[in-house]
Amino acid sequence: MAFLITTCSDQDAANNSETIRNAEKSAPPTLQQKKEESFTTKRQPKIDSSSDKVFKTSLKKIKDGLTEEENEQLTKALTFLMFDSINIGNMGIFGLAKDSDTRIFQAGFYVDVNGKTSNEIIDFAKKKEKIKATKQLISTKEKIATLEAKKKKYQERAAILKKIEVSNARYYWSEAEPKYSIPSYPVIRFDVKNNTGIPLSRISYQGVVQSPGRAIPWIKEDFGNNNSGGLEHGESKSLELNPGRYGAWGSTEVKDRKDAEFVVTVRNAKNAQNKYLVEVFDKSDQMKLDILYINIKKLTKQRHRQEL
Repeated sequence: MAFLITTCSDQDAANNSETIRNAEKSAPPTLQQKKEESFTTKRQPKIDSSSDKVFKTSLKKIKDGLTEEENEQLTKALTFLMFDSINIGNMGIFGLAKDSDTRIFQAGFYVDVNGKTSNEIIDFAKKKEKIKATKQLISTKEKIATLEAKKKKYQERAAILKKIEVSNARYYWSEAEPKYSIPSYPVIRFDVKNNTGIPLSRISYQGVVQSPGRAIPWIKEDFGNNNSGGLEHGESKSLELNPGRYGAWGSTEVKDRKDAEFVVTVRNAKNAQNKYLVEVFDKSDQMKLDILYINIKKLTKQRHRQEL
């Protein structure tokens, strides 16, 4: 009996292997594969959130079939989804829900988890957390940009305030006039000159009364003055103001101190249209900016971990 022996090239062999793989992919599943698929499906029960009681029962069934690590991941995912679905407007003054009925979650949490396996819940929570982190990152960047623009504008415009000159500042107490029943009262006096190039309707100041060698001033107060008729460019005025005896300016501790020094600085001013020359960027704004930069670092790291 003769045997016919044929040979094929490496390319022919590769083509045959590819044909077999394609045939296996397109072939209908075998009975064994169907059994394995059915077994896998049975091993992954799903959440039923049609009611509170059914939800707890279905969750327990899922948790009983998970490892300790898988349980931790599921708990973390459920916790995130629960808090993410809470409407802050439905919270009381102590952070507790006004309506204790858990149906408040049905529009959010229960809908999110219903009909999902543990793996699907974990994956869903990760995706939702990633979307939320992305939104927070974008929002934080926008807030930083707004504050940085405000800071830059303030620094550019603040130079104009230096063109308002304050000189000969004095803080003292008047002489009492017992004859007319007029008691002694505090007086603020200084000269001001407008070199801004525009007329000013109002100027805001800060006055500081401090003794040399003392870290904390006796008085540090903001005050303002409406200029009757305005203060034109190049014009000067001598101001004498009575801030009152019963506020910070009426401190009796500083009344008779001979070493106390008085300094007046310009904080802002309004033009003829009654608009401030400078949008103030103060310490509270800088604090907000610092916190935002800290937050953006945390959000960036969180985003990086989510992408791993």
